[in-house]
Amino acid sequence: MSGGDGTYETEAETHAGRVRTGGAPAGETLPDFRQISRAETGTSIAHELRTPLARIRGNLEIHHDHSENAVARDAAARGMEEIDRAADLVQTIL
Repeated sequence: MSGGDGTYETEAETHAGRVRTGGAPAGETLPDFRQISRAETGTSIAHELRTPLARIRGNLEIHHDHSENAVARDAAARGMEEIDRAADLVQTIL
């Protein structure tokens, strides 16, 4: 791009200037990357927490459904309840 004084600016230099100043070309607005980043971070954290909780709950369900021992079935049921509470908490917070 030609500057008003006859100098030329590369596309990278033009972009770097916009990033430094927070400016955008006329008629354009820049997205609020801080908000996008927070939303993506929250989604990522929720996923990272829910995935292992679901796996643990699945193992407890198998143990609960296939155990002959009443005490073991009761312990598995209590574990599933706690997993459900933790998953609800993740959903509420994030």
